[in-house]
Amino acid sequence: MRYAKGVLITLAAKGLAIPIGIASSIITARYLGPEGRGILAVLIVLQGGVALFGSLGLHASSTYFIARDKKDAAVITSNILTSAVGLGLFAALLLYIIGEIQPQIIIGDVDIVYLNIFLIAIPFTFIAQLLQGVFLAHQKMYEFNLLELLPRALQLLFFVVVLMLLGLGTYEAVLCFVAATVIGGCVYLHRVWETVQFGFRFDQSLVKKMVQYGIKNYAVSIFLFLVMRMNLMLINYKLGISDTGVYSIAMQIVDVVYLVPSTIALLLFPRVAENAEDSGALTAKVLRFSVAAMAVFCVSILLLGGPFIEVFFGPLFSGAAMPLYWLTPGLFSLSLSTIILNDLAGRGLPSIVLGASALALLVNLAIAVPGLDEYGIVGPAIASSVAYIVLLTILLMYFMKRMNIRASELLVLKVSDITSITFRG
Repeated sequence: MRYAKGVLITLAAKGLAIPIGIASSIITARYLGPEGRGILAVLIVLQGGVALFGSLGLHASSTYFIARDKKDAAVITSNILTSAVGLGLFAALLLYIIGEIQPQIIIGDVDIVYLNIFLIAIPFTFIAQLLQGVFLAHQKMYEFNLLELLPRALQLLFFVVVLMLLGLGTYEAVLCFVAATVIGGCVYLHRVWETVQFGFRFDQSLVKKMVQYGIKNYAVSIFLFLVMRMNLMLINYKLGISDTGVYSIAMQIVDVVYLVPSTIALLLFPRVAENAEDSGALTAKVLRFSVAAMAVFCVSILLLGGPFIEVFFGPLFSGAAMPLYWLTPGLFSLSLSTIILNDLAGRGLPSIVLGASALALLVNLAIAVPGLDEYGIVGPAIASSVAYIVLLTILLMYFMKRMNIRASELLVLKVSDITSITFRG
């Protein structure tokens, strides 16, 4: 499938994901209030963090290794599935033990009951995340996008029924979140089976190679995840669950917009992995389009973000507007950084990526911790943006030098870029 066609399919899917995500946020904010919304936000961040920390980078390895040699797809998929089940069960057990001993470490002010319900979703989260790379490597973009969209759509449907129609509360909303994750994981398993005939096999030597590659991607992913997600947890610990709920709205809007560049970047990964010695021309074109598109998105957020929050989320969440404004430069920088990161991941992930990501996390912490005391929930937003700007600066300079490309070739959209787009194949 041509890259442009894959992007078009993905953008169509994200065109649905964005309103679905915003609608879910509005419903949970309106019907649960800042505290209930804060509980859901903590669990969502915990879900992403656990899956990322526990994956050992295997989600990226599956795409990388299958894209390079598709004849080993069945063996790789079998190893990925076995690892996903094992890692998911281990992570759930570990969280349960920590929750019984010292729950504040992982969930702050959130009731332990919610954590115990949430643990059911962990193995299915691992299955979905690790198997997703199989579709990406085979460039099956319809399956890749529809299966990613399914849990979001189910969550929205469940929230409408449980919160709006039945008038139930936070406990039932958490059950909805867990149910959508479980169903999504099961559907992933079924559809991958139809794509690749796999089994429960564990090839130790192959897994070792996959972990050796994935561990670098793993570390980078953790650092970048922590830059924004850690800030929400810091707010929970220092300011409480209500402020966490307010901040989560700003973060949710950023996350929804970020879906577009992050997914487009992800499609670039297997393309580069198939031919790691290419000139970088495709990546440069993707960057130019991304600069133009994200500039429009970011200006729209700055002009309409505050009124949008006031109208759709209500006055209780009006405090999310200022953090959203400060997160916007970070959104722009992270979007472009993600394009470069996925290109470099396809080229073996040079060590500069790990160093830049670690530096971004340190910059974020250096600003976010004192910023909380000085500026409240605005402080972490400023910290995230500065960290992502630092990351983009380093990656952009490295990519320009390695590929021998001028800045204008990466950042300025050309008329020929638009006229060259085709969707055949």
